[in-house]
Amino acid sequence: MSALKRVAPDIAESYERTKLRGNEVLIAIRGTVGATVVVSPDMEGMNISREVAMIPLMDGVLPRFLMYLLACPISQAVLMDHVKGVAQSGINLSDLRTFPVPIPPEPEQDAIVSLLDESFERVNRIAAAESASLSLPMLNQSILAKAFRGELVPQDPNDEPASELLARIKAERAANPPQRTRGRRRKTQEEADDMPLFSGSSEKPLADILNSNSGAMRPETLWQASGLSIDDFYKQLKREVESGLIREDKNKQLLSTLP
Repeated sequence: MSALKRVAPDIAESYERTKLRGNEVLIAIRGTVGATVVVSPDMEGMNISREVAMIPLMDGVLPRFLMYLLACPISQAVLMDHVKGVAQSGINLSDLRTFPVPIPPEPEQDAIVSLLDESFERVNRIAAAESASLSLPMLNQSILAKAFRGELVPQDPNDEPASELLARIKAERAANPPQRTRGRRRKTQEEADDMPLFSGSSEKPLADILNSNSGAMRPETLWQASGLSIDDFYKQLKREVESGLIREDKNKQLLSTLP
């Protein structure tokens, strides 16, 4: 309604013949030629522009039947044959007055309208479902991105960002290298590789997943590839960061340090 044009009352009174009362059939005769609609009752008192024609109805003709009749492919083809002009293309009212309209009995009109209303409602439901399904991948990515930014639940402003946490862990490890314990042999890299990184699980280490994807992935992509819950993923990520198997670059990508 906000897009409607308004005119002074005295101007509106001079166009009483085209004032809407509800349930009239309108058809575009300029611009989008052939577009049809039945006026809703809440538009009573409004008027139409010169680009639109109001079709008076005879007794026994249902408005929605006439709307569907004018919108069908055969009717639209007949209308297009009468379109004139290039820059301001349209059809004349005289051509519209000679348009042939087959009128079946009113019960048959009602049955046709009911069938078409139901069909279009079904099409609209399918279109809405398809539109929703197409938006799911984008929605999932948005949710994942928010999860990794900590935006899904209320956050403590004093909490440390993940990137800073990883940098701090790396700096602490560099400043405090692990001390060797006398009498215990340090495990070789081969032995370390054979150890399960997931306690009680046979899942692949995150570093291995990174290596199989060119050695670099964004956190949310790595989480999806791991098949872990978000809590288990962060626990394992922390273990592998602390062990030096994974690091984070300046582009917020997780990188594998395995050869």
